[in-house]
Parts: sequence; C-alpha cells; structure tokens
Amino acid sequence: NSVRAMQMVVVACLDIQRSSFYNTAYSKNISLEEFERVQTLQTNNLMKVLQGPWLEEIHHKIRMSFDQVGKGWFNIYERNWQIYDISKLSRFMLLIKFRMQGALRQLVVTSVRAFVTLVETPCLCTVGVKPDFV
Repeated sequence: NSVRAMQMVVVACLDIQRSSFYNTAYSKNISLEEFERVQTLQTNNLMKVLQGPWLEEIHHKIRMSFDQVGKGWFNIYERNWQIYDISKLSRFMLLIKFRMQGALRQLVVTSVRAFVTLVETPCLCTVGVKPDFV
C-alpha cells in the first residue's frame, strides 16, 4: 500500500514539475501589457492548481491507499499524537512532504530558467557590440 501511494504521489509531482509559472511560447511579437497579462494569468492559473487540485489529488490518493489498512503502522485514523508520531505513517508523510517540496523547487528552477532564456535569447545578437559602436 505504501509503495502504491508513493508511486501515485511521484506521478502527481512529476506532472507539476512539467508545468511552468511562465508562458514562454510566443509565435509573434506582443505588447508589454499583453506580455504582463499573459504571464500573470499563467502564474495565477498554476497557483490555483497548486493550492487546490494538486493537493486534493495527493490527499485523495494517500487516503485511498491506506483507507482499508485499519490498525497498524499506517493507520490514517489514528487520533493519538504520540502513537502517530512513532508510526511509519508519520515518516511516510514526512517523505511525501519532502517529495512535494522537491517538485515545487524543480518547478521554480525550470520556470525561472525558461523565463531567463525567453528574455536573453533576443538579446544575444547585441552581445558582441562594442561600447564605442555608433
């Protein structure tokens, strides 16, 4: 059950890692206002996914994986904090937290790299221009 749950969490995290905070696919020139609007829309949409469906999906998959376990190390209905704290479920949830943090970190890194490439690429033709060029 724990392996299946982790597999589903990894798939959900990989889906998030493939997305981006920024829209970097432009087929034509656009105004600065349009660029800002598109970027804001993309970022807001991704934030809504991260705060809603992504968390709900992971929550649902973990719950379904451990729902029938009952008493034991992976009891999701444990109410005693001391017992939960020493259980395998506690360590499993910590592992999931780290996996989700890693996915978010990778999402941010790849998004920033893509945005930097978007801004830098049109400027590459001016890199070789000397300061005294006039």
